[in-house]
Amino acid sequence: MSQETQEHVRQMARWQVKSGFWTLTDLIDRAADAIDCEEDMSPVQAKRIARQIVIPLWEEQLTTQQSWAQEQTIAEKLERAFESLQRNHGIITRMNFACCRTCGVSEIGEDRDDEDETVGFAFFHEQTTEGFVEYPGSNIMVYYGTFPRSKVKAADVAGTVVRVLRRGRLSVEWNGETSRAIEVKCEEWRKRLMVQEGDSEEDDSDYDSEDEAEEDSEAEAEIAAGDEIELCDEELAGLVQEDSQTS
Repeated sequence: MSQETQEHVRQMARWQVKSGFWTLTDLIDRAADAIDCEEDMSPVQAKRIARQIVIPLWEEQLTTQQSWAQEQTIAEKLERAFESLQRNHGIITRMNFACCRTCGVSEIGEDRDDEDETVGFAFFHEQTTEGFVEYPGSNIMVYYGTFPRSKVKAADVAGTVVRVLRRGRLSVEWNGETSRAIEVKCEEWRKRLMVQEGDSEEDDSDYDSEDEAEEDSEAEAEIAAGDEIELCDEELAGLVQEDSQTS
C-alpha cells in the first residue's frame, strides 16, 4: 500500500475514532473500504491492514478517555438536549447524520408519514463532525427545518432548538436568520467510545490465520476457474479438430 493511502486512511480513522460515533467493527470496515478504493488488493488484505491502522488508535482513545473527569461532556449535554427536542417538542434530531447538509435535509424525513406529528428537524452532519473533532474550538453547526417547508415555522423550530440547547448548559449562537445554522461552541469534543462485547476479538491474532485461509481459498478458486477455462478451450480445440477430420 502506498504511503499516501496509508496516511490518508490513518488520518480519517483518527478523527472517526475520536468522534465516538462508530463501533470498532464499523471503523475497521470504513477503513477497509477506503483502502479498497485506492489500492489494488483483495478485500481480505484491505481489512487486515485496516485493523492494523484502526486498533492502535482505538486503544489509544480508550486510554485517553480514562483520564476524563466525571463531569458532563459537550457530547453528553448535546445528546440529552437532542433527546428532549425529539421527545417533548416533536423535532426529529440526529447527530453525525448523513455526509453533508444537502443529503441530511433530504434524508431526515424519509421514514416520516403524513400522520406523523413531528413539526421539524435538527441535525449536524459528518463533515461538521470531522471539523470540530479535528480542530478543537470549532463550532458544531446544527441545521434545522420543518415538515413541510416553511420559513416562518423554521424560525419557531430554530428558536425551540436554541432554547433547549441553552437550557442544557450549552453555549449557543444564532442570529435569528433562518438561512443561518445554529452554532454550538465546542472547545473540545469528548465522546466515549461505543465499546461492544466482541471488540477484543478484532485484535485477536487468529484473524491473521483466518485471513490467510480465506486468501488461500480465494486463490484456489481462481486457479480452479482458470483450469476449467483451459479445459474448455482444450475440449473446444479437440471438437474443432474432429470436425475438420470428419469433413
